Amino acid sequence: MPAAAAPGRPRMMAGATTFRTAISGPTRPGAMAPAPRRELNIASKDKRPLKKAAPPGCLLAFGPKKSSSLDTRGFTVIEILMVLVLLGILTAVAIPQFLNYGNDAKAAVTKERLFALRNAIVGDARLVSGGRFSSAGYEIHCVGLPATLADLVTQPAAGICASAYDPFNQRGWRGPYVNNSDGTYNADAWGTAIQYFTTTAPLRTLRSCGPDKSCGTSDDISITY
Repeated sequence: MPAAAAPGRPRMMAGATTFRTAISGPTRPGAMAPAPRRELNIASKDKRPLKKAAPPGCLLAFGPKKSSSLDTRGFTVIEILMVLVLLGILTAVAIPQFLNYGNDAKAAVTKERLFALRNAIVGDARLVSGGRFSSAGYEIHCVGLPATLADLVTQPAAGICASAYDPFNQRGWRGPYVNNSDGTYNADAWGTAIQYFTTTAPLRTLRSCGPDKSCGTSDDISITY
């Protein structure tokens, strides 16, 4: 049988390292007795290297690869036809909307050019200074309508507008009456020449042939003055 441990002393564990600490106290008379020795038992740690666990999926990497039916499956003829039908429907709806949006923008530009030509011919009645039109047009300065729209940007060779402008009488050519920096003053946004009527019906009318570029149809844009 193993020997019993001495009374008052802790039992030592197997594989443990024992540290003995002596604490001495004062030796003068009347001092307290020194504290008893204490033994600290610290269990030794196992410092053997741990075995590294295999990374997840490592065993599967060496196993047989499972084949999936999705790897070799393609599109059927019915699926391809359904996609083509959907694309056709989207195209049929989107293209007309896009064309209408473009025509609306061009129609707005065309109306601006028509109103600019009208103001160049008869002036802008909204602009008055000192009881007179501050933006008088060709008709007031030349006492008559221009023979063609070209008279708005180029001084004519005959008539009152053939002479220089007299600011006292407000007579004579004071052009150009319309901006011609880009050369499109007499054409609509679709590139068609704007029609100007002075001697035939409809009189005093400016007209654009519209998106179809054919005058006399329902999409014409016109203003009178």
